[in-house]
Amino acid sequence: MEAFARKRGTIGRSVWRELALWLLYHERDAVDDFLLSTNSPLYPPINWVEDCLILLARQYSLLDDGTQRSRLQKLAATFLELVPRETNEQWVFNQAFVRHILPVCSESQIDHIYRLIKIDKIKLTPYTLLHVANAFAKRNKLEQALSSLLEAKDCGANVNTVGFRSICATILRRSNQQGGLRVCLRLIENLVSMGVRLNRTLCNIVMLNAVEAGDLDTADAVHRSALEQNFELNAHTCAIRLKACKMDIHNSARLKLAIEEAIANGDIRTNAVIAGELLHCLTLQSFVDREGWEMAFKKVATACVELFDTGPMERLGLDMPEVPPNTSSTPRLTPSRHVFMYLLITYLRRGTTVEQATQLYNRWRELVEAGDKSLADCATTAHVSNVFLRRFVRSRDSLLQAAKVVKDMQKPLPRSARANQAPPDVYTWSIFLHGFASNGHTRLAEQVLRYMRSKGMEPNEVTWTSLVGGYAREQDSNGLLESMKRMQDSGIALSEWTRRGLGRFKDRGRLRGILEQQRLQQSLDFSGDLKSGLAQRLSTPPLVGQEPLAVTQGSEVQDHTVDGHHQGIFGDSPAEMAEMTTTREVENHTNPDR
Repeated sequence: MEAFARKRGTIGRSVWRELALWLLYHERDAVDDFLLSTNSPLYPPINWVEDCLILLARQYSLLDDGTQRSRLQKLAATFLELVPRETNEQWVFNQAFVRHILPVCSESQIDHIYRLIKIDKIKLTPYTLLHVANAFAKRNKLEQALSSLLEAKDCGANVNTVGFRSICATILRRSNQQGGLRVCLRLIENLVSMGVRLNRTLCNIVMLNAVEAGDLDTADAVHRSALEQNFELNAHTCAIRLKACKMDIHNSARLKLAIEEAIANGDIRTNAVIAGELLHCLTLQSFVDREGWEMAFKKVATACVELFDTGPMERLGLDMPEVPPNTSSTPRLTPSRHVFMYLLITYLRRGTTVEQATQLYNRWRELVEAGDKSLADCATTAHVSNVFLRRFVRSRDSLLQAAKVVKDMQKPLPRSARANQAPPDVYTWSIFLHGFASNGHTRLAEQVLRYMRSKGMEPNEVTWTSLVGGYAREQDSNGLLESMKRMQDSGIALSEWTRRGLGRFKDRGRLRGILEQQRLQQSLDFSGDLKSGLAQRLSTPPLVGQEPLAVTQGSEVQDHTVDGHHQGIFGDSPAEMAEMTTTREVENHTNPDR
């Protein structure tokens, strides 16, 4: 470049600048290679290189052709190669570069950037350091995130700005995954010592972490402390308080107080999440209040008519209470599919006959196919169908209707529905299998198991618990041992609910022998250890699935939810199912093509 510059009668830096500008305008993809090829003594001015990197980051961030991420990743790699130039110069970057580069950096790259910041090779403004702290927090690197916050504070960042507190909130929320509540409380101490003043948002996060950790006493203490500091309750506070109630559903006083707080402070008439959580709590309370089942639907429906538009319920034919006058200028909320699920759970358990339940189901399917928006939305997940299915497997007279539910779930809806039918999920098949297994039809239950697997659905703890319980009812020791072995081979251990199912096996001596044989086989099976060791060597993280749903066989179930919503429940042992003695009959009633 110097020789070329001499021929032109100028200096190398001027040529570098002109080439850089030309490439940035005409050949942007070549700029990375140009920067790397000229990264040697005599180096171009560091601020010119910084300007090129910042401009490229801005331009790449605006791309929408699918190459944005790959280009930014290449730019990050180029930047890290350029940094260690043989000078004492310090690289200085603003938010325009850092906030685009950090999200695409690998774990090793972001750790490298952190080390460069610590040795002052890279200088960032205080508020640019907040972007660094946020990137570390989102990757669960809490120590580096907190260190970056401290450095931002030392450089002059105001610790009580919205941006600073936002990073604090992210760090606190992520701490629940990195050591639980203990780490979260220690972080609070560190933030307070930095001068961060707690507000309602930070208190809510600590409360939520405590609730998820099962420490309701700490959650209550934080709530009381927030009230003493005159932090007003908001919608998030009310939602967290109701979430705590679901973990302590026997505590009527807690639920009563949480509902009062939600009505007074949560803007419950306009907040669908809080309104839905309230109905969820009332539904769950009906599970533990044995004497309250007859009143369960009335409680849920009374709350529903206060908060939601009851038009869809009336079209469905639910026996809803009289709608009170709406004293608010705000219209009532549109009911979600979860609202219908809570209503149906309590309504179908209230003592409805098979005929009434069948009429209700058929009416729902008619409205779905007709395109009733609120009710058609209920078909887009398996929840409502599973509630009907649970009701139908309780009676021998409605087993064929249960099969129809499964068949309907496998058939596409007509175009008039303007919705897509959700296929059966693992809970659907588990409920259906439970109906056979709990009434002595284990051969048909095995057929359901094979059929669900043919649909790509693997059995979970619920499925195996139902099958094991079915063989225990039949006093079939061979089937019991074989099903327990398959359950173990699937990587599912015996749970409390499985042991309850085993309690129906009357020959206690034989049962002890089966369990001992099972333990012996497990102790002699080293395949699990070998697989575990191999997984560790390959550093392959285990797949994370849904939380298992516990089944009580012969008793009520506890609450089992995913993301705050019911995933399917079993009630009392159903009566004897209809006599379906051939595999062909099961196929005819579950296969949508037949």
